[in-house]
Amino acid sequence: MIKRLLTFLILFAAITFAVREDIEVKELEIDKTKDKIEQISEHEKTGEIRLERIRRSLNQVKEDIKNIQKRLQEIRETLQRLTNLKVEKEKRLDEILEKKEEAVKNIYMTSGLPDNLAAISDMEIQNRKHVYLQSIASYRDSIFKVERALKDSIAQLIEETAKREDEEKENIKRNLILTDSLRTLERENIKEIERLRGEKQEYIVALKMLEKQLEELRKLGLTEQTIAGKFPAKLPWPTESREILHGFGMTQDARYNTEFYNPGIDIKAEPNEIVRVVHSGTVTHLGWVRGFGNIVVVKHPEDYYTLYGNLDNLYVTKGMELKMGDMIGQVSPTGWLEGSKLHFEIRKGRDEINPLYRLQ
Repeated sequence: MIKRLLTFLILFAAITFAVREDIEVKELEIDKTKDKIEQISEHEKTGEIRLERIRRSLNQVKEDIKNIQKRLQEIRETLQRLTNLKVEKEKRLDEILEKKEEAVKNIYMTSGLPDNLAAISDMEIQNRKHVYLQSIASYRDSIFKVERALKDSIAQLIEETAKREDEEKENIKRNLILTDSLRTLERENIKEIERLRGEKQEYIVALKMLEKQLEELRKLGLTEQTIAGKFPAKLPWPTESREILHGFGMTQDARYNTEFYNPGIDIKAEPNEIVRVVHSGTVTHLGWVRGFGNIVVVKHPEDYYTLYGNLDNLYVTKGMELKMGDMIGQVSPTGWLEGSKLHFEIRKGRDEINPLYRLQ
C-alpha cells in the first residue's frame, strides 16, 4: 500500500508540474544556446578583425618588397654605371701613362734644337731640356693623380653600393620569411573562423529546434499561462454513478486489511460508463500508467487541476480545449478485482483537495 501511495503522489506531481519544468528547461536551454551563439559571434568577430590586420600586414609587406626591389634595381643600375665609369678611368690612366712615356722618349730622341738655341752652350741646352722634361712629367703626374683619385672614389662608391645591394637582398629575405609567417597565420585564422561559423550554425539550428519545440508545446496547450475564469466551489460529478469505493486520505483496503493514502476518490462505476470533465479547461496530459490505466489531466482556471484515471476509449487529445460536461472517455471495464471504477482527483497547484467537498 505504501507503494500505491508513493505512486499516486509521484504521478500527479509529475503530471501537473512536468509542463512547468519542461518549459523552464526549454527556456533555459534557449537562453544558454543564445549566450553560446553570442560568445561564438564575439570570437568570430575577433577572428575577423585579426584576419583583417594580418591581411593589412601582408599588403604592407608586399609593398615593402616591391619598394625594395625597385631600390635594388636602381642600385644595380648605379653599380653598372659606376663599374663602366671605373673601366673608363682605368683606360684613361693607362693612356696618360703611355703619353707621358712617349713624350719623354721623344724629347730624349730629338737630334737637334731650334735656331734660337744654336748659340746656347751645351750645358744650358741640357738644363733647359731637364726643366722642360720635369714640367711635362709634373703635368702628367698631376693628371694621373687626379684620375687615380677619381678611380679610387668610384671604387669606394662601388663598394658602398654593393654593400647596400647586399642589405636590400637581406631585407627581401626577411620580408619573404615574414610573408610566409603571415600566410600561415592567415590560413590558421581562416580555418578557425570557418570552424566558429560551423559551430555557430549548429547552435543556430539547435536554437531553432528548441524554439520550435517550445512553440509546439504552447500550441498543444502545455503552458503555464493563466486560464481565464474562475474555478467554481461546486462541481458536477464526472459520472452518473456516485458510489464511493475508496474515499480521500487514509483508506481501508478490505481485501488486504491494510490502509493506504488516496489523494483522490475512487467511484464505483458501470463498465464503459461515460466520463465527463467537471469544468472547462485544457488537456495537459494523457497516457497509460501502471496501476491507473489510461489517465487524463485537465487544467482549469486559478491553477486547479483534475485527474481522471482507469479510463478506456479516450475522446480527447493533448492540448484540447474542453467545456464543462464534454466527454473525456469511458470507464475501463477490465483490470480491477473490485470492478469498474473511476479514479478522480482535484488539486490546486500542489495541494490535494477532497473531491467530495466540491462535488454536488
